[in-house]
Amino acid sequence: MGRDVALPPLSKNVHAGSAGDDIKEKVGKEGARTVPGRPEHGGNCDIKNLSRGSKVYLPVHVKGAKFSVGDLHFSQGDGEISFCGAIEMAGEITLKFTVMKEGIKHLSMKSPIYIPGPVEPQFGPGRYIYFEGFSVDEKGKQYYLDTTVAYRQTCLRVFEYLRRYGYDDYQIYLLLSCAPIQGHIAGIVDIPNSCTTIGLPMDIFDFDIRPETRAEKKELGSCAFASS
Repeated sequence: MGRDVALPPLSKNVHAGSAGDDIKEKVGKEGARTVPGRPEHGGNCDIKNLSRGSKVYLPVHVKGAKFSVGDLHFSQGDGEISFCGAIEMAGEITLKFTVMKEGIKHLSMKSPIYIPGPVEPQFGPGRYIYFEGFSVDEKGKQYYLDTTVAYRQTCLRVFEYLRRYGYDDYQIYLLLSCAPIQGHIAGIVDIPNSCTTIGLPMDIFDFDIRPETRAEKKELGSCAFASS
């Protein structure tokens, strides 16, 4: 199919924190990359609820393991659907480390666990309007329990809804990546269709987007994009 299904270690752009050059070189030759997110290290999962006050339990597989953190997001929606559409930011992080002896065995850990902090990424009173999507594409082709197809269809429902107000597709695409949308797997138990939902925060708009309010097309500008 021509798809990457496993990425080997790669020495390009290795970030090894304060480790010396010898360790950095070893990480580049042997370490599991943080793109994509993977169970060994919890890197690059871009979970928007990992905010101030969160507690993260990470498996440690290597004696003397190092730790690094980065890619801070000011705001992001579940899925970060345009790949690099979150609002990136500089910042400082205060961390406290505790080693849990035999933690992987004690927690039956196969991948990281986290407890979110008290700071929820939301606007205003937290009102959301939700859209559904299923694992059936726009041509009616059914993809058996494929939640990626379902989430894409959910995104398209939001596109169709917001176009009514004058937004173009580029604007909506970026909005779904950087606004703190709530993405959920609603149903994967009923074959053959999986169902996903997206909750769009209504209070990020300065006009009423509730369904009972008639949509008026507005002049909402445009965003920069690369042309061929």
